[in-house]
Amino acid sequence: MHYCPSCGYEYEPEVDDCPDCHTELITEDLTTCLHCGENTRDHQIFCDHCGNFVNDARKLQFTLRTQERDITGACVICGVWIHEGTGEQDGYRWFCDRDDHYQVYEDWVVLLTLNAEFEAGMYQTQLESAGIPVQLLNQKDSSYITSSGDLSLLKIMVPKDRLADASELLTHIREDQSPND
Repeated sequence: MHYCPSCGYEYEPEVDDCPDCHTELITEDLTTCLHCGENTRDHQIFCDHCGNFVNDARKLQFTLRTQERDITGACVICGVWIHEGTGEQDGYRWFCDRDDHYQVYEDWVVLLTLNAEFEAGMYQTQLESAGIPVQLLNQKDSSYITSSGDLSLLKIMVPKDRLADASELLTHIREDQSPND
């Protein structure tokens, strides 16, 4: 993989410097995570995408090195180790217990940010059909008219205690599967 160490974007092998931040790109081998199937950097113990151990050999290596036997994964945002019974698995990804990883408004959490009203409406209908309350935060400014497309943001918010259910349903919707399949 040829990528920028500063911003993390991947590039074709013929590109030498990141066009965004002008940092020299580096090349690293990849390995496939056995849990989510995504490619992650070869030296990683935990998958960058899901936070699970990349494979059983990495889990054994980690356990022998640290003597930590109750680690189930690592937070995909901050990298903190998740001990058994702590953290939260959102679909297939691990998150620690810190609320600052999400945009929280009182007891409502931003599940998804979009800019298409029809798409937000579709997700809202699906979530409400599953019994999950939804609030849409529309940041559209009706006093400003633009001809370059809709640049406003719509935030789909769910109650904090229903985030895991909503995230799981969202994963199934995006995979075009029913959660009962």
